[in-house]
Amino acid sequence: MTCPNCRNTQTSVLFPRVFIDIRRVRRADEQSVDRDDSVRRMRQQLERIQAELDAEKTARNLTNAELQLARQERDIARAERDTVITERESNIYVREAARSERDAAFRALEAAMHDRETAIGERDAAVRDRDAAIRDRDAAVDERESVCIQLDIACAERNMVYAERKTCEKCHPAASKRKNFVPFSGMQWNARSSRSESDSPHAYALVTSERDAALKQRDRVRIELQAALAERDSALAERDSVRAELGMARTELRASRTELDAVRGVPPDTAHVLPDISRRGRDAGHSEGPSQRF
Repeated sequence: MTCPNCRNTQTSVLFPRVFIDIRRVRRADEQSVDRDDSVRRMRQQLERIQAELDAEKTARNLTNAELQLARQERDIARAERDTVITERESNIYVREAARSERDAAFRALEAAMHDRETAIGERDAAVRDRDAAIRDRDAAVDERESVCIQLDIACAERNMVYAERKTCEKCHPAASKRKNFVPFSGMQWNARSSRSESDSPHAYALVTSERDAALKQRDRVRIELQAALAERDSALAERDSVRAELGMARTELRASRTELDAVRGVPPDTAHVLPDISRRGRDAGHSEGPSQRF
């Protein structure tokens, strides 16, 4: 032990014969303590380093997980973007197909409208031709009616002459005194007369032959007139049906033009309004109904 007075550590009062180097032991103890401290420090440092490594590993794992999540999100975003692009492309294709179909429909509609306009023009020309034919037939009917009227007037004048003359010049002296001679109703002698028909055969044959010829001609002209009137009435009915069909076609054409303008976004054009021919031909003095002359 160390002397408390002289601080001598080389000798001991207890063991005089044994040399003990206490300082060496103390130094060894200090070295062991220092070594324990260094070991402890090294262990602490090792633990700290291990903790740092664990933290770095955990951070690296977290970073890897975040990277994987980011990659997954990126893949999902790419898939969504590809889906959106595909949908847009499909929509574009569908839109182009619809636009091409609509253009084809527009072209077909325009062609149909052109064909309808051509048909309407042809029907208008046919109606004008039929109106001209009807006017010609009306003129022929009027001429035949005037011929019938002239024939009736001629027959009336002839009957008046026959009533005045009673017979021809050859039989005039014998038949001039007969008061009951009826020339228009059969041109026969009255049965109550004092003379028979054989008294003036020449007068009777002449009057009846002329009368029959005039009546036959008048009946033939009237039959032709009735046939012409019936033909004119049928032509008028056909013209009215054609005009009704033209009106329906014009209505459909206006509806088609309105629909086409609405689809195109063009305001309605008053130039597309077609003229109405429903009253064409009426101003010429023609009646629309069947004739009531006979």
